[in-house]
Amino acid sequence: MEINKQGHGHYVDGINNQDFFYKEENFKMVLDGCSDATYAEIGTRLFVQLFKLLEDRLNIDKFEDNVKQVFDELLDKFSFWYKSQEELEEFIMDNLLFTIIGCFETEEEYIVKIFGDCYIVTVNQNDRVSYIKCYYGKLPPYYAYKYCVDTPFKESNFKTFKFSKKEFKKVGIASDGIAPLARCDFKTNFDSLLVSKIPADYSMEGVILSNRSFFDDDVTFLI
Repeated sequence: MEINKQGHGHYVDGINNQDFFYKEENFKMVLDGCSDATYAEIGTRLFVQLFKLLEDRLNIDKFEDNVKQVFDELLDKFSFWYKSQEELEEFIMDNLLFTIIGCFETEEEYIVKIFGDCYIVTVNQNDRVSYIKCYYGKLPPYYAYKYCVDTPFKESNFKTFKFSKKEFKKVGIASDGIAPLARCDFKTNFDSLLVSKIPADYSMEGVILSNRSFFDDDVTFLI
């Protein structure tokens, strides 16, 4: 199941949908562009186009190295156009600030790796739905900060969460635009749709669209 919707606040302000996602069998990834980055939607889409070319992209043990490889090669190429560190950092701030959330499914567990703000959504074996909020306040870390000189997040790393299939039947990843659902800001049957055995993509989108005024930020959710 996948949802990717432009936030109503972004629509009103004329901001493109800055979220993007990528999925293959047993792997899902959500990229949540920073609203203050002018062209964040360019960065999220460019990153995915390069990431999916990696031969070992589905290797959980190489995920963090693969993310670094994409950023290294991307910024190496753009350094031809942006000669100084100051110019390159301006490009980074405009284009490459986005949260990275990856979820791998193995035979025994779900493994989620996070760099930035997001939600993890779990459905346990008793069909209990939980929303795990990963939040850093007004200044979240973004991977691209590692390539900037003056940043408090230069040494930040991915956070890893593991969920055993003995306890959880579903694990989803989402951009923080899903917050109104997690907070129950309006009456919704969203949780019941998550535990339904019937594919409910359309119904879930309907819940969001019929309450779109609650969603200022873009909403991306994969489970």
